[in-house]
Amino acid sequence: MIIPHSRPTLGSEEAEAVKRVVLSGMVAEGPEVAAFEHEFSSALGCGSAVAVAHGTGALHLALLGLGAGPGRKVILPAYCCVSVLNAVLYTGASPVLADSVPDAPDVDLEQVRRLITPGTAAVVVPHLFGRRAALEPLPVPLVEDGTQSLGVDGLGRHGQATIFSFYATKMLAGAEGGAVLSHDEHLLAMVRDRRSYDGRTDWAERFNYKMTDLSGAMLRVQLGKLERFIERRRELAAFYRERLGGTGLRLSAEQPGEVFFRFVVEVDEAAVRATQLRELGVDARLPVFRPVHHYLGLCRDDYPHAESRWRTSLSLPLYPSLTHEEAERVVQAATILGQVMKAGSVRPAR
Repeated sequence: MIIPHSRPTLGSEEAEAVKRVVLSGMVAEGPEVAAFEHEFSSALGCGSAVAVAHGTGALHLALLGLGAGPGRKVILPAYCCVSVLNAVLYTGASPVLADSVPDAPDVDLEQVRRLITPGTAAVVVPHLFGRRAALEPLPVPLVEDGTQSLGVDGLGRHGQATIFSFYATKMLAGAEGGAVLSHDEHLLAMVRDRRSYDGRTDWAERFNYKMTDLSGAMLRVQLGKLERFIERRRELAAFYRERLGGTGLRLSAEQPGEVFFRFVVEVDEAAVRATQLRELGVDARLPVFRPVHHYLGLCRDDYPHAESRWRTSLSLPLYPSLTHEEAERVVQAATILGQVMKAGSVRPAR
């Protein structure tokens, strides 16, 4: 049986919460969503929260609230999830890409500053893989994407808004769901207004971006487990680091406070190595499936660090429900992969 790269960590508490909502008869947006908004914002201390249907919708609405639209530009990393590109395009704004820094997955802020023009509506910076990206104040609005680094101290410190996704395999699993956090009450009011279109006397472009009470109830339970989830992720990361040193897989330096949404190693030809690990019973993935400049058909030589990061980064299974036995199997498979790489073999020996 193949060990999955990602899976949600759910239990009887989530099942009971969903059962309670179903029996209440109020399954759409209602009191569970409102309670989650309050509890989530209180836990993070980044202002107030508005819950929405998914992370893409959260980013879409945040960008609209910051003035993104036709004739404007939004700067985003070349090395990030395509959902960021989609959200920018939904607003009608033009995406402008910035390369990564040489030694980390983070966007190059010096290049970002050079790309800012009077037409720039906002900059989007994701905190990738459970780390906090290096940030500093910018002369235009900044949206932080904290999805993969929920639990890291300092999120939202520089952004006008911070957005999150609660897809099934994220740091908190709500099946689907997202949130916008901000200290800007005007922005939050706009997000609340545009996440739903029913019962309005005026017309404005609004969306069906409501979170359900089913997701809200699940997320309230998950939020109460976040510290335990992070502790387990750190235990698994420490185990991997101890056992994988010297195997030929290059381990990145650990960042203080890291929550290990992903455990990323550097290899040559990451896509090939992912196939080889799957043959050994472990589903490893490229942590960014395809960089944004590929989707837009831009010259790959213009984004050399993002390109290199994509070709050499491989994510191993790491999540709270990963058992010790499964982690042992991951280490065994990764050790064989390291031997294959050292020997220059094409296929791992069975």
